[in-house]
Amino acid sequence: MTEIRLEELNLKRIHLVGVGGAGMNALTDVLLDLGYPVSGSDLKLSATTTALAARGATIFEGHRAENLDGATLVVKTAAARDDNPELVEAERLGLAVLTLAQMVGVLANSRRCLAIAGTHGKTTTTALVAWLLTGVGRDPTFFIGGVSQNLGVAGRAGKGEFVVVEADEYARRFLELRPEVALITNLEPDHLDYYGTFEAIIEAFQHYAWNVRPGGTLLAPLPLEEEDGSGLATLGAALLEAGYLEDRNYETYALVEELTGRATFEAVLKGTNSQGGYDFAFYEAEELLTQVSLSLPGIHNVKNVTAALALCHLAAPDVEMAHFSRLAGEFKGTQRRFEVKGETPHGVTVVDDYAHHPTELKATLAAARVRFAGRRLVALFQPHTFSRTKAHLDEFAQSFGDADLVALLEIFPARETDNLGVSSASLLEKIAYPEKVPHVLTHQMAAEELRKVLKPGDVLLTLGAGDVWKVGETILDFRFWLLDLAFKFGF
Repeated sequence: MTEIRLEELNLKRIHLVGVGGAGMNALTDVLLDLGYPVSGSDLKLSATTTALAARGATIFEGHRAENLDGATLVVKTAAARDDNPELVEAERLGLAVLTLAQMVGVLANSRRCLAIAGTHGKTTTTALVAWLLTGVGRDPTFFIGGVSQNLGVAGRAGKGEFVVVEADEYARRFLELRPEVALITNLEPDHLDYYGTFEAIIEAFQHYAWNVRPGGTLLAPLPLEEEDGSGLATLGAALLEAGYLEDRNYETYALVEELTGRATFEAVLKGTNSQGGYDFAFYEAEELLTQVSLSLPGIHNVKNVTAALALCHLAAPDVEMAHFSRLAGEFKGTQRRFEVKGETPHGVTVVDDYAHHPTELKATLAAARVRFAGRRLVALFQPHTFSRTKAHLDEFAQSFGDADLVALLEIFPARETDNLGVSSASLLEKIAYPEKVPHVLTHQMAAEELRKVLKPGDVLLTLGAGDVWKVGETILDFRFWLLDLAFKFGF
């Protein structure tokens, strides 16, 4: 892809089509921080657009040609259609139109870009890298795919040298980046609606690796060059055969039970702690750099933190690792990633998580089993997209082993209109364990059904990338339980 440079663009007023969407609000925050005049439009106003307006953005409800009056550059969300009135007007006026990925790339490539890609863990790891570099005074610019619980935002423009970017592989969007350090957290089949085959996904990640600037570094889990069935082996072998090491570096990291010296960076697991997270020792080339104690639950988060520590050490080797490890221990994660939302009057804890892939479901439920040991886990899952559900139907059915009860909402279609002959009923039929609610639920049905089965001390996990979280909000609404409380106390 042709690299677009910041100085080539007319930035007198930037208009964003779909300003309230995921990713667009982070970009808008960054542009406002940089002092650019910004306007934006969306079909409906929301809390997000209201917050952007409060910061100084001019916000329009609905898409109309006149919204572009005075605009010199247009940035569009991926969901915007070519017949959008504003895009038609931009073409008539001869204005440059960039995608969200292109605009983020322009800003990121103008400084030292640190990119975080991978099938799972991108958002958490990106938020952690941004938090670590902010905490040691490096004041990075960052673009996160979710709101950081520590930083309070998804995007911010800093005055420092680094730009930290969550690198989205969908539609090859991450190929707009030219990183100094590029991280791959893991690599599995996903987004097959776009790529078609796992081989095509691996090829896209190869291009991402080659986009690392000469002299820069690719960071990936071990083994990169050995057969492990994850796709990383194929990727690594192709890079090495093509001479990747001639002008770039690659470093590896691993989570191990005892020091092996095989990876550049190794996290030696010590066990769980009183916070419900894990303790581990962090090594580089078999030299102990620091000890880490996490409050985040789950082995998958130990891997995320190990990757973030390694990346930050590569980017800022002058910083004492003890500072990074202390900040890692204070990291609270991001919204919709194992986010404890609250507790009902009956003592049911509600946790919300974005997990929408079998690997993510297993990791989240395993983390919940450790964090909430001895408590009953009730999983409400909303599959995301027909194509993903069909491609991973058997794996999804086997993902709930750590739950005690499973309920399903209908599939959240997102961008898809063809159901491909699959439904949540298809998945429900294949789930053999654990106990399950025997029929697929609507949002309202789910709340009513859960009110019947939830018991004091239970943990309800709302899982999925769609709007399953709304059921959790209903469950947490005190008014939802008033009738039960009236019966209990004889009102």
